[in-house]
Order: sequence, then C-alpha cells, then structure tokens
Amino acid sequence: MYRRLFLSLLACGVVRAQATGSISGVVTDSSGQPVAAIFVTATKSVMPQDGTPLSSGVLTDASGAFSFKGLNEATYRLCMSADSRRGFVSSCEWDLKPPAITLTEGQTAADVKLTVERGTRLEFEIVDPKDSIATLGSTNGKKRLELGVWGSHGLFLPAKLEKSQGSSKHYVVVIPASQQFQIHARGENLVVKAENGVALGTTRVRPRESTIAGEPKRSIKLSVE
Repeated sequence: MYRRLFLSLLACGVVRAQATGSISGVVTDSSGQPVAAIFVTATKSVMPQDGTPLSSGVLTDASGAFSFKGLNEATYRLCMSADSRRGFVSSCEWDLKPPAITLTEGQTAADVKLTVERGTRLEFEIVDPKDSIATLGSTNGKKRLELGVWGSHGLFLPAKLEKSQGSSKHYVVVIPASQQFQIHARGENLVVKAENGVALGTTRVRPRESTIAGEPKRSIKLSVE
C-alpha cells in the first residue's frame, strides 16, 4: 500500500514538472516578407542538468511561422539558418548576441519577430586532380582541408561542400555583405595554391565579384597538390 502511495505521489510530481512553456513567432527578410523553410533553433543558454534537451529546431512554414512547445523554464537563444544555395546568412554564426527569450514555468512568448539577413555567397572552386581531399565523414586515407573564413568577430566559419564536378570540388559560405572577413585555406599535408600558382600563406587572394540573377557573388579558384 505504501509503495502504491509513493508511486502515485511520484507520478503527480512528474505531471507538475512537465514542460509547458512555448515560443512562437515569424521569420521575415529585411523587406518584411515572411520566409519559409528557415531552420530556427532554440538553445538553452545554460547546459541543462535535468536530462532535458539542450536545443531543439523547427522549420518555418509557408507563412514564415515557427513554434516551440513543451519548453522548460530557461533562457533560450534563437538562431536561424538556411541552405547555402538560398543565400541567407546563418544568424548565430555572425551575431555574438542573438535574440534571447527567458521563460518562467509555463510562460508563453508569442508574436516573436525574427529577421533573417540575405548575404553574399563566397564560392570556392578547389581543383583536386588527384582526388586527395577528404569529404566530411569520410577519410579513406585522404587528406583534410581547412577551408572557410575568419569573421571580424573572431570566429571561424567553415565552407561547406556543395558539389563535386570532375576534378573540382565546390564549397560555399554565406557572409554578410557589410562585414570584413579573412579567407582561410590550409591543408594537412596539402599545398593550397592560388590561380597564379603561388602557395597561400605567401600571397593574399582577392575574390572575383559578379552578379548572378541579381544576387551578388564572390568566387575564388584554388588548387591543391
């Protein structure tokens, strides 16, 4: 009997401790238009000690709306990202003070408005005739290439492999149009060269600038040996 009573009281405690907070809102671009299929994450500012998830993510719907339910009492940092082909900046990669919402137990934060910035695609074409560069998750005896940019805030942002075409591999990172950055390309037992054949580290490279379908683009062609 006492065992049943203890379990009953424990179950009641679990019910009371259930997460009932929520955050909902809409993501728009700089012109105020809602943006669909933006991945929004809500990450706790402090590592939870109760076994609850540190972060959760949702995609915005056709009207740009997003919603997180069943949240615990905590402060949540909100970040936005999209496929690099769409040209939107991953917000928390460039903003050291992203929007944050603090929820008390059972609190609802509705009508949160987030703005995703359209940036500039920086594209790297790496000529790799010997197919010596390892891809993410697969080494097979191949060599690692560090490729990306250092932002003005001091964080390194890696470029992501978008496609392979013959002996070339195409990587991209989306950067804010207004921010300064430094290109980083370094190989593990690889020599990375600019188009003029000079090894990086002894020369600076400047991206080519162009406009495709009205969108600004910067591109760099490199090779590895």
